[in-house]
Amino acid sequence: MRPGGIFETVLYAEDLDAAERFYRDAVGLQVIGRGDQAVVFRCGDGVLLVFDPRKSRAAGREVPSHGTSDAGHIAFTAKPKDLNAWRKQLHEAGVSIEQEMDWEEGGRSIYFRDPASQPCAGSRLLFLAEFLENGIRAQRVPERINP
Repeated sequence: MRPGGIFETVLYAEDLDAAERFYRDAVGLQVIGRGDQAVVFRCGDGVLLVFDPRKSRAAGREVPSHGTSDAGHIAFTAKPKDLNAWRKQLHEAGVSIEQEMDWEEGGRSIYFRDPASQPCAGSRLLFLAEFLENGIRAQRVPERINP
């Protein structure tokens, strides 16, 4: 048996208002839920949850406590024909593109940072957006990023 996909992706930010503005306005995700512990966004067939780690780490909740203070990343997919529109949308939202990279296996990545993310060692969470020809990168993981 194998999972059919990933339903939820979780990030952490102490400032949920800033996280909501970023993912709604800069990235274009639809807010489908909001509480004092998290903001929930629709992303394709799944959801992105942004939790306040101070609250999600608390013991005695309905679900097991969770949270992280380390950086992470997300890779969104988009079609190559939409790259210029994405660059424009990010620019208009005040988001700087940190780097662009063409992958040997195919596809292109645009790296930018989430300004609403939880600081980690003096830095913000690295947010990775991958814009690929067919929505997925080649099945082989490039050797330079193999664990």
